[in-house]
Amino acid sequence: MEFPTTLEALFKFVGSPLVIGAVISFLAENWDWFQTLESRQAKVVILVVLSGALGVLSYVLVTYMPQGIVDALNPLYGAALTGFMVLIATQVWHRLVNTDGLENTDHTASG
Repeated sequence: MEFPTTLEALFKFVGSPLVIGAVISFLAENWDWFQTLESRQAKVVILVVLSGALGVLSYVLVTYMPQGIVDALNPLYGAALTGFMVLIATQVWHRLVNTDGLENTDHTASG
């Protein structure tokens, strides 16, 4: 799997099972309403529907979006990709590195 460097490549990338799973896991983990569902079956049904919907959305975008629209949006894709990469970096920092939280320490000498 190659990293998507164009909008069209992103549409195809979004339809890959790895990305669908990662996106749905990230969203479900951060949705309070999803976490408060008591029914495991309801959670499974929601995840199955979301999985299918992302796959279909990827197919529709790749198949039916006019090339003119893709070409017009491609310059904006770089900015959006950068923002998404920053989001991922903040999540990695928050969940893996900064597990105890930042401490507000004063490094100036008191006297």
